Amino acid sequence: MDDCTHDCASCQAACSSRTSETDSEAAPLLMKGAGVKRVFAVMGGKGGAGRSVTACALAAELQRKGCAAGVLDADITGPSAAAYLGIRELSEDTGKFYRTVRSPGGVQVMASNVVLQEDRMPIAWRGALSAQTAVMFWTEVLWQDLDILFVDFPAGLDDVPIVAFQTLPFAAAVLVSRPTRLSLLSAEKCAEMATASDVPIAALVINGAAQEELTEEGKSAAEALSRRFSVEDTVYVPRLREIYDACEKGNVEELSLEVYADLADKLAARFLAESK
Repeated sequence: MDDCTHDCASCQAACSSRTSETDSEAAPLLMKGAGVKRVFAVMGGKGGAGRSVTACALAAELQRKGCAAGVLDADITGPSAAAYLGIRELSEDTGKFYRTVRSPGGVQVMASNVVLQEDRMPIAWRGALSAQTAVMFWTEVLWQDLDILFVDFPAGLDDVPIVAFQTLPFAAAVLVSRPTRLSLLSAEKCAEMATASDVPIAALVINGAAQEELTEEGKSAAEALSRRFSVEDTVYVPRLREIYDACEKGNVEELSLEVYADLADKLAARFLAESK
């Protein structure tokens, strides 16, 4: 790059200078998670609740605001993060560790479909193997100087969240739900698992309805969940065509919605200030 300043710490470009670390230099960053300040679980019991778009949108907002953000897609059999963020290249396997891939805006990502040569290849693995792979994305991937890493969990409470909570140093969890009583009940089960692992609930994100559009049952369930787990921020993401289109076209980081921006600001103010 002709305009390179050789100051990699202040640059997001994925150039050859940035990726020239030797294996020995990178090794101390592995296993210990030394390259990541804060880790967040993004979870919700029901499929289609919007975990992936929430994780990607928050990471993109933080990246825009000058924080280094990443997404670890722990949904091994159905990854979405790389596609939502417009990533098409594969991760580099050095033989000792993997390198993250970067979105056009600089968000670091690791997912099963960036380590496979053919993205149409089905991954038919039992839960234990999926859990081991999700943890490998933490222990054998070089995350570079991240302020916040969002771990995008699969739906349900199977081996992946169980093993992840035992392995990764989560600072907090973000619950994601649809505006229905059943979806909120599933999110509550996730909250129970997180708090049993001493992981606080930082926020509740309800996708698909503005607050005034919720049924009385939905409002009651959301308020009860927030009170029970002392959730500081409950946000309502309206049903918008532009969110659907951004996911389909792979440009979620181009979304500019106040609800995501506000929540990203609050998470950074509460959790990154503690890491300084």
